[in-house]
Amino acid sequence: MTYEEQYLFSQNPFDHALSPLKYAVKRKVVGIWGCKDCGKVKAGGAYTLNTASAVTVRSTIWRLREQTEG
Repeated sequence: MTYEEQYLFSQNPFDHALSPLKYAVKRKVVGIWGCKDCGKVKAGGAYTLNTASAVTVRSTIWRLREQTEG
């Protein structure tokens, strides 16, 4: 597994569903996403799993954490 794949797996709560052959994450209701395989549930956007603002917040937190640690 490459470093990029490891990073993607660590960032996604539905890591087993990142396989291109699996489509296990489905929208249950508006903003609620669930994995059919493992049963994990995540809040997200109405039509997409990750919203633009959530991605911005996640990257900002990651950047600030890197600054404080290193």
